[in-house]
Amino acid sequence: MKYKVWHDKDPSFMKQRDFNGDNFDFVAAVDCEVIDEVFALTNHITHDWTTNEGVTTADGRNGHNTRSTSVGDIVIDGDGTAFYVAAWGWDKVQV
Repeated sequence: MKYKVWHDKDPSFMKQRDFNGDNFDFVAAVDCEVIDEVFALTNHITHDWTTNEGVTTADGRNGHNTRSTSVGDIVIDGDGTAFYVAAWGWDKVQV
């Protein structure tokens, strides 16, 4: 399934914000089986996440200007269902 990853432009890391183009940047599309893989594939763990297999970054994005996915960011699945990255897991949200 393809997932779209949106990073909060001004991350508070603990505060959910309304999803719109003014508050979030589209950073990548991730092709993987389950949403938990999206989090792992878009984090700088042992190397730059933008080079991970299955990850297609948005134009001009690379490890030097793209942070890891964190609490407060939004992931949208192939069916259009949106999930907020919560402190523990995922919260379904309306977009």
